[in-house]
Amino acid sequence: KPKRKKPLWRRILRWLLIALAIFLIYITALLVYLLVSINRIDAMPADQIRNTPGAVTLLVGSDARSNDPSQGSRTDTIMLMVDPLFGRPTLVSVPRDSWVDIPGQGMGKINSAFAIGGPSLLIETIEQNTGMHVDHYVEIGFEGIVWLTDAVGGVELCIDYDVNDELSGLVMEAGCSVLEGQQALAFCRMRYSDPNGDLGRIERQQQWIESWVTTVLQPRNLLNPFTMVEVMDAAAMALTVDQDTGPFNLGRMAWGMVQIARGNGDLTTVPVADPAYYVSGQSAVLWDDGAAAELFQSLGAR
Repeated sequence: KPKRKKPLWRRILRWLLIALAIFLIYITALLVYLLVSINRIDAMPADQIRNTPGAVTLLVGSDARSNDPSQGSRTDTIMLMVDPLFGRPTLVSVPRDSWVDIPGQGMGKINSAFAIGGPSLLIETIEQNTGMHVDHYVEIGFEGIVWLTDAVGGVELCIDYDVNDELSGLVMEAGCSVLEGQQALAFCRMRYSDPNGDLGRIERQQQWIESWVTTVLQPRNLLNPFTMVEVMDAAAMALTVDQDTGPFNLGRMAWGMVQIARGNGDLTTVPVADPAYYVSGQSAVLWDDGAAAELFQSLGAR
């Protein structure tokens, strides 16, 4: 008696499931490959505030080289990636000149916490001033922006005005252009030629993240193992993480970035009352305490 052929839809479903399984194995292998090679440090402080819902990752952009210790280096970028148990992920930028209370140091600019006590003091400072428990730490040396950008053949970035900034090296006409590594780094670092100063730079750093993630997700990159291995190599050289970050944690953060790049998450900045707050003989950024507290409470702060 001849065998009856399975319905077409079952055969299609079977091949789709096989393709999905292969894709998941491929993505998992890439993450494992990254985590085997990535730099790790003891970043988390001994004492932290109690847990807040979901996962919170502190993302720091520093001028340290990827194989140098973080202690004593400077940071121009501070962001919190908040991935709730339910709802949309949110990436919160914290102005580097934010005038805040630094544990054991008194009031100062938030980036000085990193210079004084490295990641652990910065995490303590973030937790004390936001009420958000930090679960994981990810640091990228600024040269990593060059490597990650070049690994995908450049990223499209946009600006509203012509710029020729000597300090950062950014030369760009108004509009959108595909920038390679060094110019992408200059795009992320330039502030003196930006009419909005540090707040304008924050917006451009967020734009780079969105554009880079979108570029990685293009099928010509995502489904090309040679390109993705190059991306993972660049990430391994560029990134430093805390000792407890594993494939699931990194994958969850990456998925949150994907959701934000697709418009299913939010990009925001800590609300500011005065972007040019003059205190102790220096210019700083003063938070709008009420609006900032409201923002962090909406994200689960205790």
